[in-house]
Amino acid sequence: MDIGYDEFLALKARLKAQGRYRNHAENNLYACFPAELHIPARVTRGHQEDRVYRCHLVEDYLSFMSWPAEYQAFAGASQGVRHSLTVLFEHFRNDRWLLPQDVYPFYLREAAGRGLACTTYPTLNEPLHFAGVDPSIRIMLSIYPLKPKGVYWTEAEQQACEQWLGGGPDRILILDLVYHTQRTLPAGLKRLYQTNQVILLHSLSKMFLLPSHFGVCLLPHTALGRELRERFKALPKDETRLKAAFNALHDFQWVHDRVRQQLWNWHVERIAPAFPWGNDPRQPLYLFYSPHSFEYWLNERGVLAIPESVFGGKANGSVLSSLPDGRPAGSP
Repeated sequence: MDIGYDEFLALKARLKAQGRYRNHAENNLYACFPAELHIPARVTRGHQEDRVYRCHLVEDYLSFMSWPAEYQAFAGASQGVRHSLTVLFEHFRNDRWLLPQDVYPFYLREAAGRGLACTTYPTLNEPLHFAGVDPSIRIMLSIYPLKPKGVYWTEAEQQACEQWLGGGPDRILILDLVYHTQRTLPAGLKRLYQTNQVILLHSLSKMFLLPSHFGVCLLPHTALGRELRERFKALPKDETRLKAAFNALHDFQWVHDRVRQQLWNWHVERIAPAFPWGNDPRQPLYLFYSPHSFEYWLNERGVLAIPESVFGGKANGSVLSSLPDGRPAGSP
């Protein structure tokens, strides 16, 4: 089935109304958690600082994630991954980009809106590889772990990225880590970052249920990194968002752990018994990929899935979700 996001929402509503299918097509993480887990934009509890400094928040962020403190000297602060990407899209506006075609429509819409020259590559139905990619492309954007495929990179995929970077010292790999919720920097990521050709993007969005508030961009320890850091320093400050982020990191750390545990519980309850080949067990991602079609899941298994075309995929597979159906009582 070849269908876009808005069309699928209408189709999903009609099929859900029939009450005949198990729903594995939810993708709104925020709507699945009760109000007590949502950190309000205007926090009135916890620490009340007169001013919150972005440099201090970066330091707190690195500490929370157990990332090396020395990375702070080459870290930019933003309102989240998308905000960081707008800075990078602008800085590299004259370069050709390699973008994933089947992760977020935002990537392609933003690039097209800025008139960027870009080529796409698939992530869903085949391993990451960059053989045959135009060698003139020097900026690549990818995601770690792979969403909506629901897995971390394999060692072969890691090596493919390293080989691509090795094609020229001016090549840059930008990694969206918003779905990386482990409070550590995996050895493979650290190895990539130490090439000084990699930019890492992370934020409070998913595991703190706090989108568009605060994010960190780890930059190369080079002249390029210093230049980009000045761009991030020039971003306007939003004191309300900064205070909410401060309180999240100081008084609401339990939200991260609670959300992560609940995602794992849903995986165990809803995914593992019926779909044992689903999510990577190392990480409680809530979406995963199936090569079977939307029609197969609907007609043969009685399961409402998401056609991969909703994410930009070009094959006939599906994406299934472990998120429960419906908004819990007390949700905002």
